[in-house]
Amino acid sequence: MTEKLRKIPGVPILYIAFNAITLEAPSEASKNYEKDKLKTVGFSEFDKNTIKELKTETFGPETEKKTKKRKKKKGPNPLSCKKKKQKPLQSVTSEADDKKKRKRVRKHKSKNSLVNQPALQ
Repeated sequence: MTEKLRKIPGVPILYIAFNAITLEAPSEASKNYEKDKLKTVGFSEFDKNTIKELKTETFGPETEKKTKKRKKKKGPNPLSCKKKKQKPLQSVTSEADDKKKRKRVRKHKSKNSLVNQPALQ
């Protein structure tokens, strides 16, 4: 039966084995039929030449190989870099800049003084 089916072009042959369906490769009759059919379908030499002429009229003459653009070296990811600190602009010095700022001195209470104080009752 499979020999008769192989002689008919375009008929697929399927097998079921071990719970799997397998498809057999196309037969010689199918391959020959396809080659004959492709010979009849297609453009003639006249059609191919007219298409080439129309392409050159609309797009211009064919150029040689186009060179690929090289990728440029990229810099670091700006989100992963620290921002640069800007230097403060120095304005004209005034009298306020010349004076020194006073530092505030705080008196710290010692632990001994807290222990010696009588508790309020």
